[in-house]
Amino acid sequence: MRKRIYGLFLGILCTAVLTGCGVAEKTDPEDTDPEKVELVVWGAEEDTELMNQIIRSFQINYQGQADFQIIFEVQGESQCKDALLGGLEADYLSETILTEFQEFVHSGRQYKEDADYVKEVIDAFNSRTDRLRNSMTEIADSIESITKAIDDGAAGINGVADSTKSLVGDMADITGRMDTNREIVEELKKQMEVFADF
Repeated sequence: MRKRIYGLFLGILCTAVLTGCGVAEKTDPEDTDPEKVELVVWGAEEDTELMNQIIRSFQINYQGQADFQIIFEVQGESQCKDALLGGLEADYLSETILTEFQEFVHSGRQYKEDADYVKEVIDAFNSRTDRLRNSMTEIADSIESITKAIDDGAAGINGVADSTKSLVGDMADITGRMDTNREIVEELKKQMEVFADF
């Protein structure tokens, strides 16, 4: 069963690949005769009846659109590749398939180069982002240090102001006590003079 499905698939694939390969060109644009289309379909020997039914159904469905000359040939799986490649012209292979393959390879290389470039750009961006993040962290740390120094300085200034105020108060107190002591000394002098006169 698997072999039959594979053979059927191979026949349909060959039909699709070779569709239009044997089309005769029209020479007169006003010619109303249908185009002649020659097509060879390959399949396994056990699929002969099925392939003939598919060919008849196709000819009935597309009747009048072209003059279809479809031939079914028995082709084993092992010979199918050789028959397929042998039926293609070398110009078609070199001009179409090889050119498309080379373009595909070039596109693949270009994609890799583009992907490598994008990776380099992203890596450079990530590196710059990391440096910027580190710089921002250092700036934030510096601002915090400055703020702490200002707070400490303000506390120090407040402390100095409080100390100066306290010192001024102490000096005023000392000056007041010195005045009191001077008065006491003057009193004592007077009393000494009183005793000295005796």
